[in-house]
Amino acid sequence: MELLSAILLVTKCENAEALKALSQERKEKLANSLEERVPSGLATIEEWNELLTVFTGEGHENDKKTAKQKLLAHLRGEEVL
Repeated sequence: MELLSAILLVTKCENAEALKALSQERKEKLANSLEERVPSGLATIEEWNELLTVFTGEGHENDKKTAKQKLLAHLRGEEVL
C-alpha cells in the first residue's frame, strides 16, 4: 500500500487536501506514529517527497531519511531548515 493511501486510511481523510486541515494535535500524533511504525527505508523517496509536498508544498529531497525527518518536523510544528 502506498504511504499516502495508508495515511489517508488511518486519519480517515478523504483526500490529501483534508490532511492539511488536520489539527496540530492530530498532526503530532501522525508524526509519532510514522516515527515509530514506518522506517525510512520502508517507503520510497517518491512517497516521502509526496507527503512533504502535501504538507509543506515542497518535496524534493534526495534522501529518504532527510525527507522523513523534514516531514516529521513539519508535522510537529518545528522549524524546518
